[in-house]
Amino acid sequence: MEFIKSNYLFFFKTAFFLIGVFSTLFGIATQFLEIDAKSHGVSILIGVGLAVLVITLALLLKHIKSVCFRLDGVDTEICITFGDVFEASGNLVVPTGAFFDYKIQSVRGNQTPVSKTSVHGQLIEKFGQELFRRKIGGALRSQQNGVGQKVEDRCINPKTRYPLGTVATIVDETDRKKYHLVALTDTSDELQAIGSLANLFGSLKTAWGQIGQKNDMEDIVLPLIGSGFARLNLRYQLNIEILIASIRDYSMQNGIFTKRIEIRLPKKLRGRIRCDSIRSAWS
Repeated sequence: MEFIKSNYLFFFKTAFFLIGVFSTLFGIATQFLEIDAKSHGVSILIGVGLAVLVITLALLLKHIKSVCFRLDGVDTEICITFGDVFEASGNLVVPTGAFFDYKIQSVRGNQTPVSKTSVHGQLIEKFGQELFRRKIGGALRSQQNGVGQKVEDRCINPKTRYPLGTVATIVDETDRKKYHLVALTDTSDELQAIGSLANLFGSLKTAWGQIGQKNDMEDIVLPLIGSGFARLNLRYQLNIEILIASIRDYSMQNGIFTKRIEIRLPKKLRGRIRCDSIRSAWS
């Protein structure tokens, strides 16, 4: 249903345009080739209808399918695909809060800002809470320099707040896949994520530099960051544009931090994202 709602205008505009084109060609053909429109009218009408339908569907598929392109002015390939971020090949960027929480919200609504359905929450479940806590704690201790981090009087653990853009990298020992957890939101006293568009863009640029130091130029996978982000409620298309803009901005100023980035979107968004228009704007 969402697919139809999101693309019906494109479908009908394209179909009516093609009908106009074929009607014009048909008029020219009947005039110069002396085709009898009355005797062949039904056959011609069916043929034109099928041609319009096939071409329109082909253009619609091109309009919504996954795309890959070279980012303008930067030697990095951007791919926009659909599927589970944990099934994609490449090291995964995981958005998190400034406290790098390790407890998931329970059905009883315990006090913790991590949703079970978020990428952060799914990663905690993948490792198990205790192993995740040890890994994230070790990753943060290994890079502590005392700059920017601050111990807060918080009602739950952990109590150390890190600057936005801080990256903590943990590794899955089974396949050596890296998970780059990035502090992209602050947290209110009520344990609600808070943020702004400016903070999001700046935090992403800060994070790219840290990820570049830890990623060894390996492929990177990005989830959709910004949808419902800290209640900003950004449009999906704008989410992707912000991600790409931050990548290009950082790379133009500091050099590339990876050769390939896959922006992996939920399957439910297939047909709602204008992938070809994003490619045209940024390649």
